[in-house]
Amino acid sequence: MSFNAATTKAKIVDYVWTYNPCEPGERRSYWHHFLQIMALVGRDLISGLLNLRSMSLVYTTLLAFIPLLAVSMWLLRWIGVHEQLEPGLASLLAPLGEQSVEFSSRIVTFVDNMKIGLLGILGVSMLIYTAISLMRKIESAFNHTWRLKNRRSWVQRISIYLVLLSVGPTLFFSALAVTASLAAQSIPAVVFNFPVLGDMVGVFGKFLPYMLVISAFTLIYFTVPDTSVRPGSAFYGGLLAGILWQSTGIMFAAFVAGSTSYTVIYSGFAIVMLFIVWV
Repeated sequence: MSFNAATTKAKIVDYVWTYNPCEPGERRSYWHHFLQIMALVGRDLISGLLNLRSMSLVYTTLLAFIPLLAVSMWLLRWIGVHEQLEPGLASLLAPLGEQSVEFSSRIVTFVDNMKIGLLGILGVSMLIYTAISLMRKIESAFNHTWRLKNRRSWVQRISIYLVLLSVGPTLFFSALAVTASLAAQSIPAVVFNFPVLGDMVGVFGKFLPYMLVISAFTLIYFTVPDTSVRPGSAFYGGLLAGILWQSTGIMFAAFVAGSTSYTVIYSGFAIVMLFIVWV
């Protein structure tokens, strides 16, 4: 019997999208649902649309990084927690290695030296527009992945973006400060006198960064798409994205540790090149 590629493909497509292994009224099996998700992901990867979207986000992020930090710092200063920006940024850039602290300090100094009041109405408008355009492109990428049409008004979008630019960094950097305090063991020593409690605090401190990243991605997946996302689906997506993020960070940190050639070739500009690669 000869192999017919077209017939085999038709059978696979029929099994994935038509065949229902469950009885009428029952929920589709998780395995069958997983096959459908993988089919959709494979379709987008083969078409190249995901790569185009990701490259567009990278380009926009590089252009909007400083304006985004400027707007976030202005909002955080208005709330009164802007001191957490530098340690939070250093934790975010931790895969860059030892130079992450210096690089984050330079970025924060540069942003802090930007006098928003001296920019004028046009300058402030362009600053806010650049930050909001990045948030808009992120929302557009999510909606494209979900095959959704933009139904939100500009008032709803801007309100959501401002909340993400203010509340998001506040929670994120405050949580990173807690992580740093746990890592530095700035906890009363009496806690570690109790073996069980001390071990629990130690394990919690190690897993807290992963929990924060997963929570951040879960929140993004739950709120950004212009549709009603089930909490479980958002959590599974955040779990996978968080694990991939942390794993990529570990691998990139190993790459930075062995990238002495970048320092030799680019000298002081090496950290900028590595930052671009990391983004």
